[in-house]
Amino acid sequence: MAAKKKKKAKVSIRYVRMRRRWATPEERKWHLWMHDVDTLLHEMVKNQTYQAYPADDLVARAEAFADAYHAMQDRRRPPGLEDDR
Repeated sequence: MAAKKKKKAKVSIRYVRMRRRWATPEERKWHLWMHDVDTLLHEMVKNQTYQAYPADDLVARAEAFADAYHAMQDRRRPPGLEDDR
C-alpha cells in the first residue's frame, strides 16, 4: 500500500482576522488600501476595454480611485465613529 500524502495545513480565517485585529491602525489602513487597489486592478484587467491600456496607466487609475474612495469615506464618516471602523 502506498503511504498517505500529508495535507498542507490551512490558515483559518479566524487566525487571519485575529492577526488583523492585533495590527496597528496604520497597518490596518495600509492593508485596506492595498486590498481596494488589488480588487480594482483585478476588475480592470478582466474588462476587455482596459486590456489595451499600458500597465502603468491601469495602476495609476487604480491608485487614484482608491485614494478618492477613502477620501470620500473620511468625509462621510459620522463624527462619533472611530477611524478604524
